[in-house]
Amino acid sequence: MANLKRLRDLVDVLKDVKKTEKNFNLEGWFGLADEETGEPLAYEAIEDIAAENDVYIEHDSNGLEIDSGDLQELAEPFLKAGCGTVACACGWAAVYPQFKGTEIAKGNIDVDGPQGKHTIPNFHWGDVWDTFELTSDQADHLFSSFRYPASEATVDHVIARVEGFIVEHETA
Repeated sequence: MANLKRLRDLVDVLKDVKKTEKNFNLEGWFGLADEETGEPLAYEAIEDIAAENDVYIEHDSNGLEIDSGDLQELAEPFLKAGCGTVACACGWAAVYPQFKGTEIAKGNIDVDGPQGKHTIPNFHWGDVWDTFELTSDQADHLFSSFRYPASEATVDHVIARVEGFIVEHETA
């Protein structure tokens, strides 16, 4: 049975993401954003910075695979350059205090940047299932970009879908 309390906490996190105008992108757990536009940096830009800093990365079905030991090394040049952060629903949840100690937050990596410490989420899809006690299909329905029309993969649409899921399962 789904963990409705954690899903309510997620809705609170996403409302804060919207209110504080944090960058949101359902396409990936975490990424780096152009500071001016908030748009995710292209993989090519990340690859270039990785190459300049001798950090090995490879592509997999989820995008870029970066060894967690190298993640800090890769993030530091971005943070020093003043790049912003962009994340999906679960990526933002992983760095909020409500989710400290949960499966999606256990692999977080703290990185020093010019404005202080930054936390980078580092988790797998199974951690999402465990954190929210969802089936694979339920997690896909709520959090996978391919389950949303392109124009609806926004923070508002994810909030609405999660809230609808909560209502549906409270009455079940």
